[in-house]
Amino acid sequence: VAFKVPTGCLVPRWEQFIGQPKSIVKDTSPNLISYTYAEDGGHFFALEHPDILAKDFVKFSKIAEGNGDLFSGK
Repeated sequence: VAFKVPTGCLVPRWEQFIGQPKSIVKDTSPNLISYTYAEDGGHFFALEHPDILAKDFVKFSKIAEGNGDLFSGK
């Protein structure tokens, strides 16, 4: 089922279970506005690289706010 909310995806290099190619993510997330492939990290990415995760959250927020989509109710 596709959903329309602005979506961001960060894929850790060593994550075997959730690491999906951008083309597959776009099938279920047509409003994919941020896709980041991390050069390192695994299943516990938030614990391994909190700085990279935080930067990616900020990047996503700036893109979403720039598109006027983040809290517009679209």
